[in-house]
Amino acid sequence: KQGKGGGPFTNEGAGAEVYNTISYMSSSPHDKDVLWVGSDDGLIHMTRNGGLLWENVTPPQLGEASINCIELSPHDSNTVYVVAMRHKFNDFSPIILRSRNKGKTWQTITDGIPKQDFARVVRSDPRRPSLLYAGTQSGFYVSANGGDSWSRFQSNLPITPITDITIADNDLVVSTSGRGFWILDDLAPLQQTGGLPMADAVALINPDDGYRLDIDEATGDRKPRGTNPMPGIIIDYFLPPLPDTSKVELAIYRNGHDFVRSYSSEQEDTEELPDGPVAEPVLPIRPGHNRFNWDVRREPLPGIQDVYVHGDYRAGMVPPGKYLLELRTPVDTVESTVELKADPRQAAPEEAYAEQEQILTKIENDIRDLHSSVQKMNVIRKQIKSLLRLLDGRSKYADLTKAGKATIDRIDAWEQELIQRKQRTPQDAINFENKLSAEYMALKNTADSHNPHVTTGVHIRYNDISAKWRTAKKKMDNIMNEEVAEFNRIFESRELPAIIVPQVETYED
Repeated sequence: KQGKGGGPFTNEGAGAEVYNTISYMSSSPHDKDVLWVGSDDGLIHMTRNGGLLWENVTPPQLGEASINCIELSPHDSNTVYVVAMRHKFNDFSPIILRSRNKGKTWQTITDGIPKQDFARVVRSDPRRPSLLYAGTQSGFYVSANGGDSWSRFQSNLPITPITDITIADNDLVVSTSGRGFWILDDLAPLQQTGGLPMADAVALINPDDGYRLDIDEATGDRKPRGTNPMPGIIIDYFLPPLPDTSKVELAIYRNGHDFVRSYSSEQEDTEELPDGPVAEPVLPIRPGHNRFNWDVRREPLPGIQDVYVHGDYRAGMVPPGKYLLELRTPVDTVESTVELKADPRQAAPEEAYAEQEQILTKIENDIRDLHSSVQKMNVIRKQIKSLLRLLDGRSKYADLTKAGKATIDRIDAWEQELIQRKQRTPQDAINFENKLSAEYMALKNTADSHNPHVTTGVHIRYNDISAKWRTAKKKMDNIMNEEVAEFNRIFESRELPAIIVPQVETYED
């Protein structure tokens, strides 16, 4: 068959017409001297001694075909899978063969793959021996029983030829014809369920260990790029059909008991300003498989109603360690654990992460305290203003009106040291001076670094800012103990009715 390629007048010497050549080669993961080769005319040979002697192990039922893939099982040195193609002979049937005795006998394993969807590649899962992945001319298939039967697993992968499959970092990567590369992030759900649908029960997949990385998803225009995997820890879970009113919660604990973060299936009402607090991600509760992610951070920081504060409202990253995941549903509560590992590129001891967590927790607690205090004083101010509007023009309550206005003035002056109400967008930070809240937010962003080593400057700056906050808290206590208390005393002494009828003008015909 290796005669002249052209004819009858001229010979084609480029080599495209050369036949019966090796088209695939695979080396055993168990023995470096074991090699398998397949040719484009359907022959398969195997050597046990690095190529000194070859044995023909071609399946007798194969016939003339192109060997496109030889997959040697990473779990069993005797098991091999072969994919062949005959589409150039106008035969589009899938050809997947399996041998469990190093090629002595072969079985055809294509049950579940349509007759006109010819196969191109098969790969073994590195963790589960019976789990296989197949790529065909029109899609992707999974087998949970070593190839005895196959199920289509398309998800959002377009209908396209899959030319090859590999697995890296427990992610499945497929190359396609004309569509680029597609990645199925984290095979843990398939590995732990065998690719089979879960029963009608709540189940939480054990996540793969994650790495502490600061991943910023704000990457701008993503059109020319692929979609990045979910940042942090990917969490997969299965749910039975639940009533629409059901509430599902995910709680995260450090060392099994120290609360870190929680998520819910219920949407929270959050005022969204540019660069302000955003609503927490909502847990999906579809029947069957659901996927969520934890960004390895603590509970986000609260905002202040009707106030823009320039900064990142995310709390700091948690330190490396073991974390408990608790999924609560109306029918059952299930748990799993995951380990968050340090970035191996960071030469940082545990003490560095502990110091970073300590300073970040102080900063975050101060921000929470500051924002809640502003909210509290704002509620008091609104109540006083509302009452003063009702008393407007009533001279017999002049002393109460005077006390109320004095209290409002003290609250306004106190608040102006903490927040900048004139800022409404990031650009306003240039026009209007930042206040104590924004200074805290800036310090948090500096301390919340991928590198856990906290600089001396961060500690010095925190001492400066926290001293200002302690002074502001004393002023707030004075306002509460003096102005607000005096206003309440006058209010009680005047024995005002529970309902004050506002004064309105009357008109007569």
